[in-house]
Formats: sequence, structure tokens, C-alpha cells
Amino acid sequence: IQGNNMGYFDLNEYNQLTWTTVAGGLDTDVVLSLTILCVDVNAPDQRALGYIAVTIDTGEGNPPVFTQEIYKAEISENAQVGDEVTTVEATSDNEVVYDLFNLPDSFPFNISSSSGTIQLATSLNRETTSFYTFPVRAMNTDSEVAIALVEVTISDENDNPPVIAPSLISVSLAENHGLSEIVSFSCSDEDTGSNGIVEFELPFGNEEGKFSISESGTIVLIEKLDFETQESYNVTVSCSDKGSDPNTALATLLIQVTGINEFPPNFEFENYTFSTSENATAGTTVGSVNATDDDSGINGVVAYAIVGGTGIGFFSIDPSNGMISTTTMELNATFSPEHTLVVVAEDSGPIVSMSHNTLVFVDIQDINEAPQFTQAAYFAVIPTSATGSLVEITCFDVDLEGSDNSLLSLEVTDMPSGLSTILEVDESYKFITGQILANSTLSAGSFELKIQCSDSGNPPLSTSVSVILRIEGFNTPPKFTQPSYTVAVPEDTMPGVVVETVKAIDNETDVEYFITGGNGLGTFVINSQSGAIVLQLSLDYEITQAYDIIVTAYDKNTFNRQSSSVDVFVLVTNVDDADPVISPFGTQVITIAEDTPQGVEIKEYTCVDPDGSDVSFSLAPAYPNSPFSISQNGNVRVENTSIIDDESYKLTVRCTDTSNSFVTNELLVFISPVNKFPPMFTSPSEFEVPEDTGVGTVIANITAIDEDTRGDITYTTTSNTDTFIIQQSTGMLTLIKALDYETEMEYLIDVEATDNDIADVPKTASTTVTLRITDVNDNFPSCNPSVVSVSLLTGTYEYLSLANFSCSDADSGLNGQISFEFDEATLPSLSNGVFLLNNSTGELSFQGTLSIPEPILLTIIVSDSGDPQKSVMLYANILVEIIGTRFVPSEFSVTISENTDPSTLIFPASTLNDALLNPQGATVMYTLRENQYSDTFIIDTAGNVYLSSTGVLDYDDGIREYTLTIEAQVGDVTASAVLTVFITDYNDISPMFSSSTETAYIAENAQIGTVVYTVMATDGDSGSNGNISYSLDTETTNFHIDEKTGEITSLRVFDREVVPLYQIRVTATDSGTPPLSGSLLLFVNITDENDNAPMFKDSLYIATIRENSPPGQELLMFEVIDPDLTGTLRFEIDDEEARNLFRVENGILRRSSLVIPTDHPSQYTFTVTVNDEIATGNTTVLIYILDIELLTAFNENQVNQSYDIQNHLNLRDINTTENALYEILEGNNGSVFAISDGKLVNKLTLDREERGEYELIVDVSDTEDFRISIVVLVIDANDNAPMFERSHYNFTVTENEKPGYVLGTIVATDLDTGANGRIEYSIVNAPSQFAINPVTGELFVSGLIDRESQDVYTLHLRAEDFGSPLPNSMISTATVTITDINDNTPRFDPADVVEFIVETTLGDSAHLDNIVAILPNNLMEMLSAFNYSDPDSTDTPVLTLNASTGQEGKFELTEVGTYSSVLFATSDIAESDNDTMLQLVLHDEPLGIDQDPVVRTVTIRVVEPPVQTTATPSASATATTPPTEEPIFPLLNIVAIVIACVLLLALLFLFFCFFSYCYLRIKRKKDPLRARDRPTQVAQRLHDPHSKKPKLFAPWGYSEIDQLDYPAFAAEDPDSHFLYPPEQDFGETSFMDYGEPGFGEPGFGDPFGRSPSTGTSVLTGHPEDSDQEGSHSYAMGPVLKAMMQEWEMGDEVLNKEKKGTLRKLGL
Repeated sequence: IQGNNMGYFDLNEYNQLTWTTVAGGLDTDVVLSLTILCVDVNAPDQRALGYIAVTIDTGEGNPPVFTQEIYKAEISENAQVGDEVTTVEATSDNEVVYDLFNLPDSFPFNISSSSGTIQLATSLNRETTSFYTFPVRAMNTDSEVAIALVEVTISDENDNPPVIAPSLISVSLAENHGLSEIVSFSCSDEDTGSNGIVEFELPFGNEEGKFSISESGTIVLIEKLDFETQESYNVTVSCSDKGSDPNTALATLLIQVTGINEFPPNFEFENYTFSTSENATAGTTVGSVNATDDDSGINGVVAYAIVGGTGIGFFSIDPSNGMISTTTMELNATFSPEHTLVVVAEDSGPIVSMSHNTLVFVDIQDINEAPQFTQAAYFAVIPTSATGSLVEITCFDVDLEGSDNSLLSLEVTDMPSGLSTILEVDESYKFITGQILANSTLSAGSFELKIQCSDSGNPPLSTSVSVILRIEGFNTPPKFTQPSYTVAVPEDTMPGVVVETVKAIDNETDVEYFITGGNGLGTFVINSQSGAIVLQLSLDYEITQAYDIIVTAYDKNTFNRQSSSVDVFVLVTNVDDADPVISPFGTQVITIAEDTPQGVEIKEYTCVDPDGSDVSFSLAPAYPNSPFSISQNGNVRVENTSIIDDESYKLTVRCTDTSNSFVTNELLVFISPVNKFPPMFTSPSEFEVPEDTGVGTVIANITAIDEDTRGDITYTTTSNTDTFIIQQSTGMLTLIKALDYETEMEYLIDVEATDNDIADVPKTASTTVTLRITDVNDNFPSCNPSVVSVSLLTGTYEYLSLANFSCSDADSGLNGQISFEFDEATLPSLSNGVFLLNNSTGELSFQGTLSIPEPILLTIIVSDSGDPQKSVMLYANILVEIIGTRFVPSEFSVTISENTDPSTLIFPASTLNDALLNPQGATVMYTLRENQYSDTFIIDTAGNVYLSSTGVLDYDDGIREYTLTIEAQVGDVTASAVLTVFITDYNDISPMFSSSTETAYIAENAQIGTVVYTVMATDGDSGSNGNISYSLDTETTNFHIDEKTGEITSLRVFDREVVPLYQIRVTATDSGTPPLSGSLLLFVNITDENDNAPMFKDSLYIATIRENSPPGQELLMFEVIDPDLTGTLRFEIDDEEARNLFRVENGILRRSSLVIPTDHPSQYTFTVTVNDEIATGNTTVLIYILDIELLTAFNENQVNQSYDIQNHLNLRDINTTENALYEILEGNNGSVFAISDGKLVNKLTLDREERGEYELIVDVSDTEDFRISIVVLVIDANDNAPMFERSHYNFTVTENEKPGYVLGTIVATDLDTGANGRIEYSIVNAPSQFAINPVTGELFVSGLIDRESQDVYTLHLRAEDFGSPLPNSMISTATVTITDINDNTPRFDPADVVEFIVETTLGDSAHLDNIVAILPNNLMEMLSAFNYSDPDSTDTPVLTLNASTGQEGKFELTEVGTYSSVLFATSDIAESDNDTMLQLVLHDEPLGIDQDPVVRTVTIRVVEPPVQTTATPSASATATTPPTEEPIFPLLNIVAIVIACVLLLALLFLFFCFFSYCYLRIKRKKDPLRARDRPTQVAQRLHDPHSKKPKLFAPWGYSEIDQLDYPAFAAEDPDSHFLYPPEQDFGETSFMDYGEPGFGEPGFGDPFGRSPSTGTSVLTGHPEDSDQEGSHSYAMGPVLKAMMQEWEMGDEVLNKEKKGTLRKLGL
């Protein structure tokens, strides 16, 4: 706060002006003028001032006081003169009058001096002035004055209609115009609010909704146009404001739609199928195609052409109606039963035509042709002793294979005795062969047979031939005068000319001559008497170059006619009589762009003369500067692009041979337009626009031209679209929003011009149009505040600044230049002082003496310099008063460093004391205003300011300027001063780069001084501490850095091929003390420049080709070395002749399309250059032309086989001397061959399987040098055995599979060929179930397979070739696994049991021991369980029980093992259970196919319990004989026998009872248990000593019938689970040591081959507590003593168990 010398005010932390208690003792009113200083803490030099007048009312006097400082009012612009605006009010003790002062007479408001009511004095217009502000003065009768401000806002009325521009726009749009903006309209309304808000609509002409208009007036195409539907649109555009009574303006948009070629022709069908006969005449209609085009006019006119397919040349098409017809070329169904045609339908679009293809299939119907014999007649002379085949007749048919027309048959008539025929027909029936056989000795004589060959066509056709057999005895054959004849005949020789005469001599008879072979279809005939060979048919070198005619001379011996034959070689010499053949054939259609560069090949033709002569190309029409040319290798090129302006060219390509025979081909070249030129702006780039330009005014016209004239230019902009719009079609830029120079002085409008090319992608150009807004004096000077109050103290002032009026004018130039002047009428008259006003700055000051404290009101006029001039009034209230103690000056500052130590004195008290006005000299005590940085600064009472002990300063991240308020207490008065502490920076931050590494690039060969990179580091310090300098630590000889800017430049010219990369260490150092630094590693990559010439790796390249090598054949590849990375390599052949024959593509030398001439040299030498766009390298190429090819064959596995090259060359009329030198150049890898004395010899063994053919290029140096080709074929030997793909095969097949089922295919291969490689398969050990196809190797089922009989077969397979002299063979094996199906019914074991009898005893227990025996009906053996099985492996046999009525649930089955079950009763057995009938049902699960369950009957027989016996105890064991019962035998009729048996049994029984009684008496002393229970107890105990439950149905429970058999114990090995066999003893005890005891299972066999006797039961023993841990003794046998010893051992085991445990077990 400045001007607060009395300390009345303060600013709190919220920047609120607050009142202090210092002014509490005032006794007069004071008006103070305060200046508020605002400083930017981050930029202390950025400051602003604000002013405020404060009136302090002490209650003395009563000046007027307005009720408001500012009065605000609003009035309509349509208000009437005299309407009240507002009323101001000021209060005072006496009368107050109001006035508006210093205002012009035309001011629209006046005020009632008495009431303060402000009224409208003149009419208003808001659009001219929308806001007024003016002062109102109130003065009482004491001449005391108060001033208030009045602000009047003029409210808008909807009194201006919208203005739309332009009023009419006409555009032309193509129907494929994109959905985008079309044109823009502008609309403005000078009204405000809703009255000035405008909206667009399309009320008419847009009924189909094709267009929409945006809020800004841009019309957008939102649906595609269709020229065929509607060709023009007349759209009305309306613009309306949103006032309560809206106003509307209208404009018109005319749109003309232009049609384009948008639809291709469409065929009715995707493809067409027609048929015609192979004998159809030229012009026969085959069918027609039809395509339609949805375009209209010329775009919809369709033309047809055949452009591809196999039928080109055979068919033609009418371009207007699509009718397809035959041409003069003959059709042949045999060779081409179907032709395809690619038919294109193309419309006639003037710029870009559109086309569509379809496929046409033409079936050629076969017409039956008669079969033919290979000879006109067959003749054979044979001796009477001849046997076997005498003559072979062959008939063939040229009709379509597989049809009835080609199905042949032979019929022989008049067959004499002793002869027969054999017929052989090929698979297609197109050939049939018959042989005449001799069945017995023939008689001399002549026979003529008639053989007819017929086809099966409709109608069938036939041909007959005669077979003449002459049977003779001994006769000397004729002898020709020459071994062979050779004659050369030109191909144009006329038929009838004698080409050669042969002669044969027979001393016995005359000779007759016949052509018997090599005559084709009868080209030659021979005079049978003279031997003159006459040409019968025309020759054609292009079809046949040579004939090998076999002429046979027959003698005239009647019975034993003899003959001899001779070869007559007729060499057809070429005559240039054939037209050239051009490819591709037929009219060709291509499309190229109109900017295709000169020299570009657009089409390539090949042309071959069948006669072998040279051909040349020409192009018609030919005229100077023709756009196209054709090279002699058939490439059509663009020659002159400057005149390619037609839409299409019709060219005729002509190929002519040396005899001027030619063939032509039509080439249609369509030129597709290219949008080559973008629009070019022609209008100025800058325009000046006055800021008062009306809305809707066209302020600029942007124009552009386009050298392409296919589309209209449209203009668009996206810049400042809220202020300007551009007419798309005209480029007129229209103002749609009022301008304000003071808001925006310049606009940059980015304008794009698009050419809308209808044939190519449109091009766009852009420019920036600068609109400079010129100023209009439309702004009044603006001052804030407009009223200031200043408080002065009485006294004398040399110069005192009172106020600085802050005024500005938004206008520029003179319009914005402001000047200040006093209203002289308001200046007071002072005797010793004067008020001063700076005319340019507005500073108000005072100079002189003020002695009387009285108010002064000054009026200041602020005016601009515009025309007309505008001005406003300022008002200054000057209040003069007398005040005492204060600081003069009241503001101080001090600067310290951020690293100042704590507790340092930063501002001394003396400075404050000198500035404090203390008239009374009272004691002063200083303090800091509370809460002002007390943790950073402190002040003592004397006025010294220190940095506190905890104060921390941070210039970089903290506060850079502190403002402290120091208060001085002088008695009861407090004065305040402001101390500003500025913090300076200390160098504590190092320079930093944004990253530790950077990458730069510089081109090699760049000039010295080229800028490589500019580095930049930042330093958080300020001043010199933040000033950074740069330096290089490395590469200082190659690079330089500007220490200030960081710009790195080169000091040398670099070579990338030498050094491609440099590393530079850059250091950034600040200017602080001490200096700090940071570094950056810069990688400088040297980029490549094309500064090295390419070089061929070799200076000479050699290749060899045949003279008939095909076009495109690769000859050799060039290897080019170019150190540069840039530049495209282009190869060129410098020789014109070589360029016609050869071409280079991508570094590969290939044959071109031209035929090598027949009179070619033996070699071509030429230079090939390579250019990388800068430099050139070259090499020499030598091409040898091969026109001699020899063929021979060597046997494999043999060496030193020879071939006489020289002799064969001489036979070919290529005479070489004995001095000729031969060298193999190519094809002799591994040095397999050598040439010595003109003979080719293989030095190494040949292996056909490794390589079957060699092609050797041999250089022959003799009287002339030339090269030949020798092809060596390797003849196969049977040196490879067949090899199976696998050494073993595995197959799986289901049993009962039907014969013929294929298990798989055995595959073997033989590297040999022919018979040596043909393989036959066989099974060596062939079982009846399997067989193999000897040819295909298919292994199949040949007999019945039963898995239960045999489940695995091992087959030995043989593969044998047909080689000679001996075949080779190989053996492999195959395992065939038979998988099971459920085809067997389960069965009981034994299987022949029909029913079972189960004997059980009466008793109160339903335990297992109730079952005495299971008796099969055959009584062969007894069973302990029901056993059953199933031969199948895929199912499980299940045994169930069916009880009779009343017995349900009485008996149950329980499984005791795998497929083993026992029967037990669920309740006590009673006598009523005797003869109970049960059924055992055995079935599969799942049940097999066509299988029924197996049912067996079980009869329950209840018998009495057996009698118990006792035995004498022994020292080692105690045993009880298990209860047994004698089987019941039938009663005998003889009583004596019965009585004897009864007596014998009775004696035995008495003896047994006595013996048992004695034994029990002795044992009862030791064992309280009943002896009869022991057998079962011991058995169960030994089985499972740890079980807590009895196992009631254990399978080792037993009943013995034979009382001489007793239980025995068998030991089990716990590791191997081997069950040792029991020992048997029938007289004395035997002991065996079986080692460790263990658990065992019954049923294990004896490993020593011994078998227990019938009825012997085997149990597993496991005495747990034996004194001998490693040895246990067991005994068995019927001897009583031994039995007692064993039972004694059992007692020892049982005695160790508590009796209670035995009771729990139920035993």
C-alpha cells in the first residue's frame, strides 16, 4: 500500500483492505488516496498499480453521502423521451442538489436537480451505443460535494432483420460427389440475445432429405446423388432470428447433378455354356451373351470382345450384340473337346470405361469318323516252317476317347486252316491289335485275308484291309545296291516329283518295290517296278523335317517269296513359306495412365517364324512423333508422352518375316486421365478490411486455376469459421460476424482449393490468406478508476505525485493516442502552489505549499486523437489534512543470497530510525506484523532485522521475494513501513541434458561447417548460475561446438565407407562459482551418399545356351560390388544385336523373346554396364550358342565305356580333323568323364540312382572353334533291392472281419527303373486268414479270424523286383493283432455240468461249514465254489441266483475270487430246505449279440452233521480230523455184502471213537476249548491273524470225504509270494525248513513238478510267535502221531490269544 503513511490500513492474507486502530484518535474527516502495488513474485520487474480513495468520517461535518457508489440501470432502446431511467439519492443535514457536469449537450440523459431522477433526453439506438457511464454530483448548501457513478445498459429490441449472404449460389456436382460440405451461407443479425441468434433451415427443395444445413450455414450432402433419378435441385435456404416476433431472410441454392460412369456392365449369367459340332462351318452361330449397364447415355453403351481362353482364334464375337460364331479354324473334339472363352463387356464411358468379364464354355460335339489301319494293306512272305505270329494288324480311331465312336472291334473273314487270330485291345479301345498265328506246318501258296475294323458309333463306321500271306520254301532275298539312301527335298516340292530311285538285285526273279514303313499317311509312293519314289502329298518342314522310309524289295517267287528292306532318309529342307506366329494372339486391351513416363514398356509380344527366319516388329499407324513405338524384341513402349491426349488408341502390331509374310494383332490402349496438376491460387494473399465492415459483406474473392480441366474447383476453410465463410464454388469470403480491431487485428485464413477431378484422385492446394483489420475510431478512452481521492498533508512540497490515471483506448494509431488536460473551470486558485497534469501519462502532481485543509475537486478531460475525437471525464477529490508521526519513506528493500547463514543481520535499525518522523523524540519499539514469515525472519526491538536461526531460503523452488511489515510503536501511535527482501540465486544445480545419450546424422561428403546437431541443457539456477556454455571432450578434430548455442558443426568431410559412426562427449558447464557441469554422449551416424562406382566381381562372364533356348531362360547372374547403400543398380547391354537376343533383369542375364537366327555366329561377345544413378561399371559377356547335340548311353556300374565324338560329328556333316582338341567345360562335376583321341570315356563308375543323365558342354577347337552338347543317358542295372518303408508293421483287426477287409498297405520302393524297379509283394508264411495284393501291397483278410483260436499273427512279407539276370528281394515282418468281440457265451467250469447238488447240514448257524459238498452231476470231482469263465475279453460273466417260490432270500451268492462264487444260507438250515431247487443264471455283461444266458439247476440236500473224532496229542501240535461223511452208495441186492460192509464200518468206527476219546481226555487238560472247533479256528487264524471279524466264506474252508487225507500247511515267501508245496508222509513225521513264513494263496503249483494227491487240501500257515524266527517246521500225513504233533503246534499259537478274543470271533 502506498500513500498509507499514517498506517491507517493494512492488507490481509486475502488481499483485503483492513482498518487499523491507529486512526482511532482522529477528530477530523480525512479522505485518503491509496495506491495498491501488485508485484509478480516470479518476475519482480513485472508490477501493476491500482488506486482507491478512502474517506474517513470522524463524524465532524456532514458532506453529502450517496446511498450507492455506483448506480446501475437498464432501459430499452425503444424507450420514449422523458422515460425515467433511475433515481440517485444522497443524504446530508441540509439541502442537496444534483447535476450532471462536464457532459455534452447531446447527452441522451438529464437529471432532476431536486429529486435526482435521471430521465431519457433523446432517442436511443443500442446498435450504435449499448452502454453509458457518467458521474453524478451531489452538493449541499455548505458546498460539500459527493460524486457517484451511473451505469446505464441499453437493452435490445428485435428491430433488425437477419442478413443472409449470398442470396444465390449455383453449383454443379457429380453424382458420385462424397457425403461432405457443399457450400456455406452466412447470416447475421445486429440485435443481441435471442433477437440476434439466427438459425438456418431448408424449407423447400429438400423434400427427399438429400441435404442438411448446419448452425453455421454450411450445407452438407448427406445422401448420395443419382443422376439417373434427378438431374437438378432448387433448394431454398432460410435464416430466422429467435426473437418473440422472428424475422426471416431467404436465399437460393441451385444444384446441377452431372452423370458419371459408375456402373460396370453386368452379364445375365456368371458363365455361359454352348455347344457346336466339330464340323461346323465358319460363321456358324454358337450362342450369344448379353450384358446390361445401369448407366445412361454413352456410359451405358456396351461392346463385347473375346480377350482370352483356349478358344481364341476358333471363335469370334459381334461387338455390338454379343453373338459368338465359329471362324475358319477347324475344330477337333478329339484334341479339344471343350473350349473356354473369356468375354469382356466394356461400356463407352468417355473418360474411364468400366468392364466385366464372363466365361463361356463351348462343348465340341464329336462326329464319328471311320477307323483306320496303320497300313493300306498287310503283306507277309513266310516260310512253310514258320510258327507263331506271322503278321500284326493295328487299327486305330481318332474320335473322342471314351466315346462309342472310338470303341473298336476286329472281324476276320475267310480264315484258312492252320491259322488263327489273337486280339489285344488297349484300355481306351482307341487301338486294337490282331495277330495272325500259324498253328501247324503251312503249305506253300498265297492267301488273302479280309479284316474289317468297326467302331460303335451311330451309325457305326468300318474300314477293311487285306492281309496277304505268301508261304514259300527256300529263296534268296533281293539285295539293294546301297545300304541306305539319303536325299534332300525342299518343302515346296510339288507332288508327283520323283525324289529318289532305289534298286535291288535278285538273280532269280524280278523285284517289286513297296514302301513298308515310315510313310506316315502316304506322303510318298513308289513305283513297284522301277523303284522310283514319288512325292504324293505336300511337305511341310514346320511339321516334319525328315522321313525315314522303309522300302522293301520283294522277289516274285510264288511259293517262298523273299524280301529285303532299306532305309531311305528324306531330309525336308526349309523354305520360307509359313506366316509368323505372334503371341499373345487376338485383340489385346490395356489401360495406361496419361502420365506414363517415356520409355516405359506397356506390352510385350513374342513372334516366332516356324520357318526359323528372322522376324521384325512394326506398329501402325506410324507417323512422326507417334506416342508409341515397338522394339525389335516386341516391347511396346511409350515414346512421346506430350501428345497422349486421346482417350484411346487403336494400334496394329505387325510381325514380318524375311519373306515379307506377316501377322497382325490389334492393341487397344486406353488412356486413363491423371490428375497431374493441383489448383494454383491466383488471388492476393493479403486483404485489408475495415473493422466497421458490415456483416454479409464479401471482403475477399479467393480464386485459383487448374491446368486439368475435368472438375470444378471448390474452396473450403476451417479457420475462423465463426467469423468468415467461404463460398465453395466461387471462393468469395464473406463476413458473418462483426469485426473488432481492438479484439483481433489480423486473421489468418487457411484456404484449400480442391479440383474435384472426376477421373482421378482429386488434388488439393492450400494457401494462407491474411486479413488485416484496419482500425476505426469506435472506442472511447477507458480509465479505471474514473474517480480518485487523494489525501494530502499540509506542508511544502518540491514535487509530490498525487495519482497516475490508468487510461487506455482500444483503438490504434491516432485513434488510440490519449491526452490528458484539466477542465480549467475546476482548478482552484492557490497562492503558493499549483496542480500539474502530464498530458501524455496522466500523472497528477502538486508543487508548492498547502496551508489550508480544504477539499478540492478537479475535473480532467481524457481525449483520443481520432476523427471524430472521443473523450471521457475523470474526477479527483483532493483532501488536505494535518498528521504527525510516520515513516518517510515508508518502503525499503534489501537483497540477500539464498545461501545466507542463519542469524545473519540483513537490515540495520539505523535505516528505519532515519526514516521515522518522531517530532516528540519519544522512545520507539519495533516489531514485525504477526504471522509474517516469523519462521524465516526476526526483528529486535531496536529495529535490526535478522535471518532466523531456522530460516531456510531457496531461490529455485521457494519464495524469491518476502514482504515484511515493520511496525514502530511511538507512545500511543504506531507507524508502519514495508521491507521487501529479495532473494538472489546461488549456484547449487548442475546443468542437465534431457537424456544421457542422443543420436545425430550427417551425410558423408557434407561440406565442412555443416550443422550436425544442436544440444540443449537446462539449469535450474538463475542469472550467471544458469548461464550454460558447451564444450567437446572427444572428437575435437572432427567436430566443433558453439559454446553458447550448443550447435555442433563438422570440421572435415566424412567418408561412411571408412568410419560410419562417431561418439562425442559433450559437456555443459554453468557460470556459477564454483562452476557445475553435466555431460551427454552423442552418437553421430554418417549416412550414405552414392559416391562409389559399382564394379562387377568378374571382368568376364561366360555362358552356353542352345539356339532354341526358350525366352526368359536364365543364363548367368552378375555379382556387383558397390560399397554404397544407396542408388538403384540398372543394367544395360551396349550391343544392339545382343539386346535383341538377351536382357538383364535384376542382375540376371536371360534370353529375350526373339528367336536366335539360324545363321547365328557360334558365339556372341558384348559389354554389360551397371549404373547406380551416379557412376558406371562394366564387364564382358561371352555367350556360346549350341546348335549341335549328341546323344549316347552308358551302362551303370561300368567304367571306360567310350563314345566316338569325332565319328558322330562327321556323320552330322561336321568334319573335324585328327588335330581337333576337345575340352569339357560344363556338366562334368566330379571329373566323371574325359575325352581322349576324340572319344568320350567315363573314368568313374556311373550310378543311375545318383544321376541318370549328364549333359556335357564340350568346346571343340579345330579349324574353327565351336561348342557342342553331349547328353549321356545312364542305363539302369538291377543293383538295388526293394526297400520297405518300415522294418516292421503293426496292424489291428477285429475278429470275424469279412474277407476282403484291407488292414493297410505295405510300401516298398526300388531305386532302379523299368522291370528292375517294378515290385511284387508276397507273404512267405501265408496263413489262410491273410493275403496281399502283389501289385499294390494291400494286406487284406482272406479267411475266417477267431481271436479265441489265435489272437496274434506274425507275417513275413517279401518285396521282389523283376530285374535281370536275377531278381532282388527284401523281407519285412508284420504283426496282426486280433481284437475281441463278444461272440462267445460264458460257461461253467467244468463246462459239461448240467446241474449241481449242494449238501448242507442241519444246524443253528448259517455259516460256510454248513455246506458239506458241491456235487456236480457227473460225480467226477467235487467243488468248493461255483467257477465260471468267458473266452471273450471284452465282457464280464455275471452269475446270479434265482430261487423257487417261498425260498426267496433264503440263499445268496457271494464272490470269493475272480469268476468264483459260493452259496450260503441267510438263516438256519431246516429239514424243509431239503430238495430245494435253485437256478444259477450265467450271462455276459453286456449281453453278447444273439446270446442267451446259461442256466444250471442247484438242488439243496440236507444231511446229518458228521461225527467228530479225536486224536492223541503229540509234543509239537494238536489236530482234529475235520468232519467227513461217507458218500451214500446204492443198496446192493445181495444181503451178505450189505452185512459185511456194515460190520466192517462198525469196527472201524469203534476203533476211531476209542482213539479219539483217549486223545481228547489227554488234551482237555491243556485246552478247555472243544476239539471239534479247532480245525476251523486254526484255519481262520492262520489266514488272517489281525482280522477282528471271522471270514465266514473263505475259500480255504474244506470238507473231506477221504478220511485218510488230512490238512497240511504250506509256507509262503513274503518277498516273492511263492507258495512252497506241502510235503506228504504216510508213515512217519517229516520236517522241512521253509525259511521266513508268510501269507500265501491256495492253488499255486509245485515248482519242482510234483502234484498233491487227489483230495489234498492246501492252506497257508503263518505262526506268528515262533521260537525259531528264521525257521519253521511243518509236517503232514495220515499218521496219527504226526497229526498230533501238528495240532500241538497250533495249540501253541492259540494259547497266546486271550479267550475273550476267541469269543468275539464267534469261534
